[in-house]
Amino acid sequence: MKTRTGFVSNSSSASFCIPKNVLNWGQIQVLHNAAEFARQAGLDSADEAEQWSITEDANEIKGFTIMDNFDMRDLFEKIGVSTEYIHGE
Repeated sequence: MKTRTGFVSNSSSASFCIPKNVLNWGQIQVLHNAAEFARQAGLDSADEAEQWSITEDANEIKGFTIMDNFDMRDLFEKIGVSTEYIHGE
């Protein structure tokens, strides 16, 4: 089970929201390709069927997964996204 520090998280689901105004274009692109970047960065990532679902609207980037997957906090740290702006849905 993952720890809960600002994310809705347990062994079967997790989600997050990040305001887009705190992200740069490159960070947004990485989040849309999170599993690929996680593999390249050596993070513990799941197979194709267990990837994070990332959506975007005018104001936020949202992520959701229903399986025990790599910890997005590790990815946020690698790409320089401060966890102070991230909140669970």
